[in-house]
Amino acid sequence: MQTVAFTEQAVAQYQNIVGQGGWVDVPATKKLQLGVDDPDVVPLRKRLMVAGDLSQSAGISTAFDSYVDSAVKRFQLRHGLPADGSMGKYTYAAMNVSAQIRLGQLQTNLQRLREKAGTLGSRYVLVDIPAAQIEAVENDRVVLRHTAIVGKIDRQTPIVNSKINEIIVNPYWNAPVSIVRKDIIPLMRKNPDYLKDSHIRLFAPDGSEVDPLNVD
Repeated sequence: MQTVAFTEQAVAQYQNIVGQGGWVDVPATKKLQLGVDDPDVVPLRKRLMVAGDLSQSAGISTAFDSYVDSAVKRFQLRHGLPADGSMGKYTYAAMNVSAQIRLGQLQTNLQRLREKAGTLGSRYVLVDIPAAQIEAVENDRVVLRHTAIVGKIDRQTPIVNSKINEIIVNPYWNAPVSIVRKDIIPLMRKNPDYLKDSHIRLFAPDGSEVDPLNVD
């Protein structure tokens, strides 16, 4: 099972990181991004190097250059965050989880994977929530891998084990009230054309379509 092997490799990597003292927190006081020159970029570079997202050859400096930008995007992808390269609230939160805790999470996931390894059959779909990826596995080989839409740190995706009976391609989706309130409305306030740009349609309780520009 490839996923088990990959997780075993990650466990070994993090055991080594923990054994060497882990990593230090990155000061979460500024929105660091490409083009910034700031002393806080130094601990950011060191943090990214420890986890392998940034090559040691990139060196240590105060410049948030293209190497750091690419490394931050890699980190964000691995943790199911929008890969925009900017050091925002959620990226800081994920980055400042200790190496010991990350190792514990990997060990827990490895145990779950091993328990399921003999019960999943020859064909199954596995969602890697932290990495925001979906893997289609056949005969112990990953044949397809796609990006998944998963929850956030404060609204996490629940763990589900179920049988797939059908797949609906491009399904019709109604945004849940929680997403409307916490995500869509704030985005509409920032950008009045957000719904149009995102191809989201708005309907009144009677079923009639509402022009987003008429919403107060």
